[in-house]
This record gives sequence, C-alpha cells and structure tokens, in this order.
Amino acid sequence: MPGRESEKPDSIPAPSRSLSHYPPEEYLRGVGEGDLSKGRFACQRVSELAARTDLAKQIRIRVTEHAVDRLRERMGRTAEQDIEVVREEMVNELLRDVRIVDKRIDEASGTCTSIAVMPRSRITPETGLDARDRLTPSPVQ
Repeated sequence: MPGRESEKPDSIPAPSRSLSHYPPEEYLRGVGEGDLSKGRFACQRVSELAARTDLAKQIRIRVTEHAVDRLRERMGRTAEQDIEVVREEMVNELLRDVRIVDKRIDEASGTCTSIAVMPRSRITPETGLDARDRLTPSPVQ
C-alpha cells in the first residue's frame, strides 16, 4: 500500500495524452498506488487518495523519527542488538482544484495507479514550497 509511491520509478505509469495538458512548470503532480486484491473500487479509491497525499507532500510535510536501540546480553552468549526505527509522515494541507487526470489498472502486478494534478498558482505564500517547512525532523530520543 502507499508509502511515498513517487519514489518508486517502476510505479509511475507511462504518461497519457491528458498529462500533456498539465506541464510541470504550471502544475504539481502526485502519483498514488493501490492494491487490486482489495477490489477494483477500493483499489482506485486508495490510489486516488495516495496521489492527493503525494501531491500534498510536495507542499509541506512533517516527518518524525523515533529510534530505540536495545542491547541484550546473556551469560555465556554473544550480545544481541535490536534497533527499531519508527518514521511517521504527517500531511495536513487543504488542497484546492485537484484533479485526478489519469487512472490505470495493471492486472499483472495487481495494482492500480492514479495521477493527481493541482495548479501551482493555488499554492499560497503561507503554504509555500519553503524547504524549511517540507521536512521538520524531530530529535531522535
């Protein structure tokens, strides 16, 4: 299911003719993917939501990370180390004029993909694409 699907080059479908109407200079694009084993309707809905989320992540995202390092020692045995890292991404943006412009179903891979676009002109200065606001990692505890 969705993580950040646009990071996986294999998951981006070939552009359709409809995408040529949305040049990257004027529009932000988000790509989302769903699992077809959940049914066609659920798959499409999940891929559309993931595409919108991917689009919103390009505007602002909060990333928190928490690491736990466990070292277990037993008498007569070598020490065992276990490191657990939990990373959470939170997106809280109001998106306007977002359109789903492409939907694909790939029966062979069992996935469906959606592409969402939003005019760059809808990004307000408060929202911005300020690099300081994109990633706000919390200190590792």
